[in-house]
Amino acid sequence: MRQTGPTSFELGFFDQIPSVSTYTVILLGFPLPAGTDLQDVKNQLRAATDTLAKAFPWTRGRVLLHVPEEEKNTSSGTYSVTTERPNEIIRFEDVTTSLPSYEEILRAKVPITMIPPEILAPREGLPSHVDPSKDDVSALDIQVNLVNGGLLLCFASNHNVTDMNGQGQLIRLFARALSHDEPFTKQQVEIGNIDRREFLPRLKNGEKAPGFEHLFGPSKLGQNTWGAAGPPASWKMARFPSEKLKVLKELASRKNYSMIVNGTTSAGPEWISTNDALSAFLWQRITAARANHLDTKDSTNLVRAINSRKRLQPQIPEEYMGHFVYGTLNSFPIEEIVEEENIARVAAALRQSLYDTDDYTIRAFLDTISKESDKSKVDYTTTMKWHRDVILSSWAELGLSTTEFGSLGTPDFVRRPNFAPLPSCIFVVDKTKRGDYDVAICLTTEDWAELEKDKVWEEYVEMIG
Repeated sequence: MRQTGPTSFELGFFDQIPSVSTYTVILLGFPLPAGTDLQDVKNQLRAATDTLAKAFPWTRGRVLLHVPEEEKNTSSGTYSVTTERPNEIIRFEDVTTSLPSYEEILRAKVPITMIPPEILAPREGLPSHVDPSKDDVSALDIQVNLVNGGLLLCFASNHNVTDMNGQGQLIRLFARALSHDEPFTKQQVEIGNIDRREFLPRLKNGEKAPGFEHLFGPSKLGQNTWGAAGPPASWKMARFPSEKLKVLKELASRKNYSMIVNGTTSAGPEWISTNDALSAFLWQRITAARANHLDTKDSTNLVRAINSRKRLQPQIPEEYMGHFVYGTLNSFPIEEIVEEENIARVAAALRQSLYDTDDYTIRAFLDTISKESDKSKVDYTTTMKWHRDVILSSWAELGLSTTEFGSLGTPDFVRRPNFAPLPSCIFVVDKTKRGDYDVAICLTTEDWAELEKDKVWEEYVEMIG
């Protein structure tokens, strides 16, 4: 990011959205065999942190939010990063008396209830919200938790500074610093520190932006947009074994439907991804579990968070770590989506919405954001009704389970800690070494009771808890 002073760094237009002023938090588990020199491990982790911060100085920064007094009723202000008071980034905690042993955690398959954020996470994630104009908000924190026989490595990055894909890159760079004497390439350093306001393309002369009604709502200046109270709810971890995913993908790839694409009848997309199939299944079965208390003549929505880097032409490289999330809005009649045989239609609709989100769409969205002084209007959930709809974000392709972290090796698991409930929110948190997908799902008590009675759900899912 562009350095605007000795200790000041400018964030980009996409980084200025107040509704994402929180932390993305991810935790990795590593075994520590008997006899491991813990001080040596700590020294390696601290050295990797220093290497990362030297190459990317903003990682030691704190996030600021400046709102001119005369604009406080019309502007959401400007987010930036300062290293005037450098953040230490890394801290070490001995939690051996607070948690089961590493072996016990693994034996239980790492349920989300075994990942308490108040013990293991340096920061709170969604639905928690931070206000850099009032709070001490660091750009990056790393907490190293020692349990009997293992190490739980927790990363928390400010969501205005990086999105999940950016954090994945940051973690891979940290791993590289643990594994290489000369860890970073020229491109990694240059793009990781690039001027974000100039790097991302906007509309060209003569182009006009479409409406983005599903991503813009009323002004929320001064409001916490994620903290609304709701019915009792909880997070649970569900595992989709690789062999079951293959079956789901086969079902979702069947051409037993037709669809309208750009005004003409089409057989649908030629290819369906595993993520499309999984997302369609999750949306379908959760809606089926809710059907008894929904108007089946109504429609249900799925907001799918996507990595905008891949939608631009040419694509933005993965080394870009700024916030760059777009949300696709997908809608389906409830009475149709609940029918098991319609999974192929649902998956095709999800794939088509990705194809429709093209280079022009992303440039237009960025252009629209750049011109809006009150960016609190940007809201990925503005169309959502939490009792009916679903929002989904997938981290499965970050590749963290197969990333080498020096002497620690590759992690045994990837998890999001058990933060406060956010009903209807889904995170596909990990693609395991054997190809299973682990999914964190938050639903109301009523929805869980119905879903766990669903025979179709039982056929494909192993509930971890």
